[in-house]
Parts: sequence; C-alpha cells; structure tokens
Amino acid sequence: SRIARGDNPRIRLEPGDQVVFSSRIIPGNEKAIFGLQNQLAQLGVEVITEKDHFIHVSGHPCRDELTDMYRWARPQNAIPVHGEMRHLLEHAEL
Repeated sequence: SRIARGDNPRIRLEPGDQVVFSSRIIPGNEKAIFGLQNQLAQLGVEVITEKDHFIHVSGHPCRDELTDMYRWARPQNAIPVHGEMRHLLEHAEL
C-alpha cells in the first residue's frame, strides 16, 4: 500500500503499469484489498486479478516456475510479498 500511496522512494507506479494480485482475497480482508485496488486504479494502473484472468495460484512455485514466469512476463520490477524469509531471499537471487 505504500507503493500505491506513492510513499516508496524506490518504486513509482505510472499510468499503464500493471499490478497482479495472484491470490484470492482472504475473507475479512475484502475492504482493505478493494481499497488498495481502487488506489491503484486511480493512478491509472491496470489491476489484474483472478476475476479477470486465469492467474490464481495456490501454494508456492518452485524456482523453475518462477524463472519461467519472469521470462514470459518480463517485469521491470517484481516484489514478492509472501513467504518465509529464506524464500524471499532466494527469490531475490532470481
């Protein structure tokens, strides 16, 4: 949400950028998630969810799957936000 508010000094979202929400919303978090998605939409960011595209994932991908995903999507930035610290550190190595 800091990125959506423009409070992150390293990452700025611009109109035309895409943000992917690849998991389903946990019941009880709907208001916060929809608020975040609305903030992104106000910035002109394309919000991609499992409601719009077949992107839902369950569980954590293996290294080869992440490598393939990055090769296909070619993101300028990728920000893992879930997982244990060892997973996040390994993800950064990709």
